Amino acid sequence: MIACFYIVSLRWKPPKLIIKDESNIITSLSSFIPQTLIESRIEQLNCLVQNQCPSHHIDFYIFTIAVLCVICSAIFTFIARSLNISMWCPLLLLLIPTALSFWTSKRRSTLIVKIKEFESALKKTLYEYTATDQNIKWSLQRVPVDEAPCTSVRFCLVIHIKELDPEMVYVGEELPSYQAALNTANIFNPPSYHELPVPPHAVVFS
Repeated sequence: MIACFYIVSLRWKPPKLIIKDESNIITSLSSFIPQTLIESRIEQLNCLVQNQCPSHHIDFYIFTIAVLCVICSAIFTFIARSLNISMWCPLLLLLIPTALSFWTSKRRSTLIVKIKEFESALKKTLYEYTATDQNIKWSLQRVPVDEAPCTSVRFCLVIHIKELDPEMVYVGEELPSYQAALNTANIFNPPSYHELPVPPHAVVFS
């Protein structure tokens, strides 16, 4: 194992890419690929996480707003009853958490699909890295939240970077076509029956 990159979706903050001891990891990877390429790929992974990774922290803030609306509605109701004011204003405040709850439930129903789409896009990117590098392999794995490098994690992915066995066929190496293999192969056909030599003591019938 050369390095591990963690992708975490947090409860309070947007998703992010976590690289422990980044300087040492870049030094280790620089023996396989150029350092400029490493930094470029880390930046590309960061952009992919920020733009496509589903976020859970929005749900927390929406829940906070809904709770505040309910509390404000209760306070306004108490004040309205004390001052004999119309009760329409507190009721209107309750429409806000209702609408937010509907939007949140609809968003959560599509969250699993978005996570799978993000994993698919990430795996495609890592496969392209592996095909280009040829001597290291980039792979993706989902890990339990209790193994995440930080707290308040909703889901966690880890990118493993491993050195390939030098005896293995390089990723992306194309095999020759069947016709090309036939053209380059030396095929020896056995002689026909009439071309076989006649033994010296054999009797030949004409």
